[in-house]
Amino acid sequence: MKMKLMTVAACALLTMGCGGDGQGEEAAKAAPADEAAAKAAPSGAAAAAAAAAPAGSTKSVGDYVPPTTETAEARVQILEFSDFQCPFCSRVNPTMAKIKETYKGDVAIAFLHNALPFHKDARPAAMAAVAADNQGKFWEMHDKLFADKSKRSEADFVAIATELGLDVDKFKTDWAAAGAKVQADMTMCRSHGVGGVPGFLINGRLMSGAQPFPTFKKVIEEELNGGFEATQKKAAAAGKKAG
Repeated sequence: MKMKLMTVAACALLTMGCGGDGQGEEAAKAAPADEAAAKAAPSGAAAAAAAAAPAGSTKSVGDYVPPTTETAEARVQILEFSDFQCPFCSRVNPTMAKIKETYKGDVAIAFLHNALPFHKDARPAAMAAVAADNQGKFWEMHDKLFADKSKRSEADFVAIATELGLDVDKFKTDWAAAGAKVQADMTMCRSHGVGGVPGFLINGRLMSGAQPFPTFKKVIEEELNGGFEATQKKAAAAGKKAG
């Protein structure tokens, strides 16, 4: 599977998320689903592509191959940029789970770390996720970290690793060295115009904030039917035929 890292053609609505400038947690307001979907940027030209690794694994820093939910070719690729301390990132998790269930085989979701600097516990948690990923337990650690944001000490991470049945000595070593991978993800976030969290690139179309499932569904369905432009042309043709 090729994870397509696309350039963004236009800025999407930033709502219900934590901003890269430290704003957004208190001030963010939800926008109607149709409005948010309408402002998701149409697909742009491919900027780069990374060869996919098996689910729950990553390659070396610089390859930009994040943990991914699917190993087969999927017609829709979602890059999720997230922060383990952001309340909005937690809020969107049930939506992502529903997407996985609804579009199994058609949609692949890849997770990249965007640990905002004003979230002091986000980076250590991201490093714990990277260390768990090295032993094939990224998603299990992901769920544990989002379930209880009070557990953010090294001892807490080790306790979770033990609960997940990981090699604790390897986990400790990998955790200490995981900062470079987290920083590489964050650099990639900036290069694709994603400042706040959660942010998503859906086949290259930027969507920001903890949007509800119908908002994601609208964009995903467009991509499954040939993309934004193709969908608009079909709608226009149907309108003319009806008229």
